[in-house]
Amino acid sequence: MVELLQRLHAALPKLETWIDDLHARHRIEAVLGSGLPFPRLTAAFPADLLSATQVASVSPLPFPPVSEYGLPEFQTMANMPMAGITFRDMYFVHPEYSSAGVHFHELVHVLQWRALGVRPFLLTYALGVLQCGYERSPLEAIAFNLQAQFEEGTPARSIADYVTRHALQTRDAAALLFRANGIEMGV
Repeated sequence: MVELLQRLHAALPKLETWIDDLHARHRIEAVLGSGLPFPRLTAAFPADLLSATQVASVSPLPFPPVSEYGLPEFQTMANMPMAGITFRDMYFVHPEYSSAGVHFHELVHVLQWRALGVRPFLLTYALGVLQCGYERSPLEAIAFNLQAQFEEGTPARSIADYVTRHALQTRDAAALLFRANGIEMGV
C-alpha cells in the first residue's frame, strides 16, 4: 500500500499540469453553469458556484493518461463509459447523456473540488476508488445518492454545506491513512 500511495503522491504535479492544459483547451467552448437550461439546478446550488463553474460538452470525455503517470490501477476507470467528469471548476458532459441529473452530479463534484483543493481532492478521490471501487467510493457515492434524490424531486437541503462537510470528513480520513504510511497530503 505504501508504494501505491507514494506513486499517487508523485503523480500529482503531472495531473495538475494535465488539468491546467485541459482547461486551457476547452475554456473557449465552455459555458457557465449559470447559463445551463435546467432551472432546478439554480434552486439546488449557490449562484456563486454556478457562475464560477464552466461546462464543456465533449465526446469523448477527457481522462488523464494514468498509466503513463505510473498509475495503471486507474486504467479501467479511464476506459469505462461516463456521462460526465469534473476537474476543478470545469466539468465535461458527453452530449448524448446531458441531463439535469448528470449536471447535478458533476456540480456536486465541483463543490468537492472547491472544498478540498486540487491535491487533497485527487488523493482523497483516488484512495476512495482504490478502497471501495468507483461507484461506492465516498466522493462518488454521495454524488450518486444526491443525484438520485434530485431526479426523484426530493427537496434539496443545504447541498453545498452538506457536500462540503462530507468532503472534508472524507479528506480527513484519507489524510490519516496517508499519514500512517509516512505521506502528508498537504491539507
